[in-house]
Amino acid sequence: MDVLYIKEKDENLTLKQKITFNKIEQNIIDNKEVICIPINDKTRIKKNNRVSKKLNKLLYKKCAKNVVLSNALLKNEIIKNSLYAENINILDGRKLFNLLAKQAVEKVCKLANKQIEEIEISILVNDYDETNMKNIISIAKDVKRLNIVTNHVEKFNNLQDYLYDELGILIKISNNKKKDLLNSKIILNMDFPEEILNKFRLPQKSVIINLSNEINIKTKQFNGININYYNIYMKDKYKLQGFNDVLIYEALIYDLKKDDASEKILKDKIRYRIFYRK
Repeated sequence: MDVLYIKEKDENLTLKQKITFNKIEQNIIDNKEVICIPINDKTRIKKNNRVSKKLNKLLYKKCAKNVVLSNALLKNEIIKNSLYAENINILDGRKLFNLLAKQAVEKVCKLANKQIEEIEISILVNDYDETNMKNIISIAKDVKRLNIVTNHVEKFNNLQDYLYDELGILIKISNNKKKDLLNSKIILNMDFPEEILNKFRLPQKSVIINLSNEINIKTKQFNGININYYNIYMKDKYKLQGFNDVLIYEALIYDLKKDDASEKILKDKIRYRIFYRK
């Protein structure tokens, strides 16, 4: 099933449209299936709840599991919580962020007027999955020094052996968060949660890139840059009014295999436009 798009109805309606305003409409816009629901930012709680129930019934009939919400609906907690309760996945751009991990590192280096070959990088990672492994290998080929900090050292020993035996690349793998982060200019946080990260002694002027979750750094001595999100340059043919470009593009690659998704990203020349620092 393709990813469905859900948006609020336009407030600037004709008389005929006002008569049918309370109905959920289904449209095809730019080859995307868009569901328009009869709410806006002034809609009362009761109606939000009523509309959310109707929406869930429609998604159930369509066997829909993944949706993109419009910019306006991303602020609607009633709609979001109702979808979550039905195990509907609301795309958040994190899958695309992970696929663009190396590009994120390169972009940060460029902004700092540094070459990636001059930089020591630490990666915080626990999940030993395909995307993480390919990102680590790709980054290890270019950086000056790479540290892998993990709670599961044993999972990554084979990767360490592969990089050294097959590619002649030496990386360090440990669970020593206090020592191994201190000299890193860039910390790529693949999957460490906020409560764990805030227990670390972070380099004061480092750049932290959080791929999987938004992280609020509470460590007092940290005075660097904490990157939680991003936006991209994307071809106009993919754009859809009222929707975030990141989420639209993630929907396009969501069901693709990792290599196919990476190939499409390269072909479409997707690149970072801006990072959000929080």
